[in-house]
Amino acid sequence: MGIFNFQLSDEDSREQMAELTKILNFLLNGKLDSLNIRELTADKINTGTLNAGLVTVRANMEGGAYIQLDAAGGLVINDGAQDTFHANINGLVTMVGALIQSSTGFPKVVINGEGDLIAAYMDENNSIALVPLMGGAPGLFITADGNTAFSAQVSDGVANLYAYAKPLQLGTSVLGDIYLLPEVGYRTVVRGWDEVLSSATGQTLQNTLDSLQDQIDSLSSAVANKADKGSSTGSAGGGNGGIPIGATWTTSAGPVSWAGIGSHSHTQT
Repeated sequence: MGIFNFQLSDEDSREQMAELTKILNFLLNGKLDSLNIRELTADKINTGTLNAGLVTVRANMEGGAYIQLDAAGGLVINDGAQDTFHANINGLVTMVGALIQSSTGFPKVVINGEGDLIAAYMDENNSIALVPLMGGAPGLFITADGNTAFSAQVSDGVANLYAYAKPLQLGTSVLGDIYLLPEVGYRTVVRGWDEVLSSATGQTLQNTLDSLQDQIDSLSSAVANKADKGSSTGSAGGGNGGIPIGATWTTSAGPVSWAGIGSHSHTQT
């Protein structure tokens, strides 16, 4: 007796035989489906297209880690405790960290979830880093030649800009003014006028103010030595006015004799 023994005495038996024949043709032609496979163990599967509602890859990963491809949820990588990477079908990516770099290692961009760091490196010694939380406040740090060259950080509600070992320069790349505009009622604060320097003259604002004060003091002294309006000068002694006293000359009214200039004073006007 063969492996198949059918009694084709009625219509139901013929329909069952037709269905079985269809299945055998499907299998013998090298096709697989859920009818004849529940689990597949293989060293390698070569396929052009894999259609599946859910694909989970577990390749001897420790701690239950896996990679999962879900037609609805997208691509998920899980370390056994949490999703470390998720790309949904809309292209939005969530990850615990990232490293994007060239084949030589630099330049590179680093997102470090544990260190709250987003940084772009030209090389090991030159970078710009955004630290969302450092000492309780966010900060921006620029490193040049291995040293921190500039930082901007908010601390205790105060925004601080710092330059380290290099001048801090504010400038514009196009024609335009630079404004320092504190809120109304507040001021632009410097520790002293000697810290405000003119690059054109090499003089500080304190130097200029001191020079102006010297000129004001000199003018005040000169004014103080002048007589007040309405007062009389001291009595001046007599003099000959350049003509010898006793000199005489004749006029139409008769002879005249020069007696000189007597003592006198003047009233200031």
